[in-house]
Amino acid sequence: MEQVSGQSWGHAPITVVRDMDLLLIQDGAEHAAPGHDLAFPNVRCCCPGLLSTRGRLVGSLAWLLLDLAIPLPPRRAIWRRFTMGMLGNSVDKYVTGRMLQTSNDRRWSHLLAERWSHEPGDLPPQLPRDTEIAILLRGNSVVDREGAGMRQRTFGRRGTVWLCPAGIREDFIRVENQMQECLHLFLPGKPFDDTMLRDLDIDPSGISIRYETIDQDMFIEHVADRILAELEQETSTGRLLIESLGRALSAHLVHSYSATAVTLRQFNAGQRPLDAKRLSRVTEFIDASVERDFTVKDLASVACMSPAHFSRSFKAATGVAPHEYVSRQRLDLAKRLLSTSDRPLVDIAYATGFSSQANFNRAFRKSAGTTPSLYRAQKIRD
Repeated sequence: MEQVSGQSWGHAPITVVRDMDLLLIQDGAEHAAPGHDLAFPNVRCCCPGLLSTRGRLVGSLAWLLLDLAIPLPPRRAIWRRFTMGMLGNSVDKYVTGRMLQTSNDRRWSHLLAERWSHEPGDLPPQLPRDTEIAILLRGNSVVDREGAGMRQRTFGRRGTVWLCPAGIREDFIRVENQMQECLHLFLPGKPFDDTMLRDLDIDPSGISIRYETIDQDMFIEHVADRILAELEQETSTGRLLIESLGRALSAHLVHSYSATAVTLRQFNAGQRPLDAKRLSRVTEFIDASVERDFTVKDLASVACMSPAHFSRSFKAATGVAPHEYVSRQRLDLAKRLLSTSDRPLVDIAYATGFSSQANFNRAFRKSAGTTPSLYRAQKIRD
């Protein structure tokens, strides 16, 4: 058994327990052994904010963050180890709200997305380590807040955006009316800085994003819609899509909401199609790695380009974005595995990039017009 103590995702320090002979719980019953209920009414948790009133785990942790371990049943089961996810400061910040959904179990590396509903009330002061973008989806409310030496009072409506850059202390927030649904996006520091250095050729130490309220931003709304769609129905290449969206969103914030004027370098060269040799290297890498997790940054490295330039050049050469191309390859892989192997559906789901069999079933049916089980049965009959 291995214990890693002292890590924190915006809460109290935690202890992470890893052991292949133990059931380490993620997101309730979805990852439980068959026949086991993961409701723990009397569980003692080092992060109590992660438990609902019924004692069921909420928030998507990569491993169970409690001093609790349940022996695995003797039957053989397939488990997938998830990498440590991100968790913004929202649990500490939105004490009057209720988290409706989180992307934390999706293993997105470039942003964390959470849907919240907010009740009226005052929120505690915070010093965030990640840049937060809050977009109001449903409900109207006056929001008073104070940060970076500024007091802002806003009548929020659908599409209103609140920016809170990393490192800007918010001393006061008051929500006057219920906000039925709000999307919160957290951009962690390293990918944000990496975007500025690699894609924009800007020294991140000289850039700061404004503490600002925005009445409407069509680009942010578009990105939010894409993220919400991926949250609602996971795709096999969601991580690649979100990585690209996170980079685009970071670049947009730098371009539109920097505290100082920023001159972005021209991208005309990046519009040219990827040359045949580089395209061949990239497609060969995808074919060889289709069952592995990889990023747009990995593909760009194969092509010896920055991620932003690579994405544009790849689309100019193939007619589709990298995540769309990989999605087709993974659908073909799923069909081959269903037709030629007896691998369990849950194993195929993980091999094709999904976090659960249920999400794989939905996506496969949407694309192929039938469920994986029926597709396999038809191929056996044929």
